[in-house]
Amino acid sequence: MRWPATAPVISRRWPRQGAPCRRGFTLLEVMIALAILARYEHLEHTPLPKLSSQKLNDHIKDCCEEAGIKSPVTYVDYSGGKAKEHTKAKYKLITNHTARKTFITNSIVLGMNTKTIKEITGHKKDSVFNKYIKISEDFKKLEMERTWDKISG
Repeated sequence: MRWPATAPVISRRWPRQGAPCRRGFTLLEVMIALAILARYEHLEHTPLPKLSSQKLNDHIKDCCEEAGIKSPVTYVDYSGGKAKEHTKAKYKLITNHTARKTFITNSIVLGMNTKTIKEITGHKKDSVFNKYIKISEDFKKLEMERTWDKISG
């Protein structure tokens, strides 16, 4: 799910029962979320903090650092027509967008139907969806062998 799609959860802007839901949420999910939030209505402050996209990314980076995702990554940045090489710890480069892209790629590798993935992630166009997919050479080789070995076997 995209970061902006979490905003209604955080700000309590949910539709009433029977009303159409935001894309990506089922009515059951909305009802469960409302039930959880209702437990905290007596509190002065809302139980869920409002997070900006940047703050969410900061939390993701902290989790990745704690998980030990620290290997150095070198990348090239182009500014003013000049290439500049940078090296950073991997956890510093991970964002909610990275998680979204990883979810899509791993779902495809694990065999999930692409139509289902597009429905979950909210993609409508194949051209945009395909930009998120990065299949490794090893996986391509395995898929070719799995598919074409049926003929020779």
